[in-house]
Amino acid sequence: LSIFLVAAALTLSTAFAPAEAQNRQAVSTKPNTHVYLMRGLFGIYSLGMDALAKKFQDQGYRAQVYGYESWNMVVQTIHQNYQNGHRGAVAVIGHSLGASAVAVALANGLPLERVVLFSAPSDVVAFSRRFARWNAIPERVRQAMQSAIEERFGIRWSELALDRLAPRLTAAA
Repeated sequence: LSIFLVAAALTLSTAFAPAEAQNRQAVSTKPNTHVYLMRGLFGIYSLGMDALAKKFQDQGYRAQVYGYESWNMVVQTIHQNYQNGHRGAVAVIGHSLGASAVAVALANGLPLERVVLFSAPSDVVAFSRRFARWNAIPERVRQAMQSAIEERFGIRWSELALDRLAPRLTAAA
């Protein structure tokens, strides 16, 4: 990850104020700032998220890395933390399919004012086709993989298209 992304993420992490916490006085201490980093497909192409999380942790922030498939659990955790009185800032940073997962969560009401999304595929189906061609994966195998992932996570890849999600996003990027 470039130093620009690290600087942007550190700067933005203190600016997040979920709608659930807007009427409370925010506690802006670093330990009260929760940073959730979402990896992309397979997790191996987003290993820089570990280094970014470590930079946050070294600066005193609470930072954890998750796979994109954990997006629903992260959303539930954020909501539960605020219901239990968390008043600090919340930052969610997503890469690739992790960014797509964060966009879906935002479109479905995750109460964040700002997020960091980078390298989100604009069309997951088209990207998976290119990925399969680059790696000599037969189309029938790619289709089977797509179907299995859609069934497992309960979301169709067509629903991850940014042109469909963007009009429903209210958080500033």
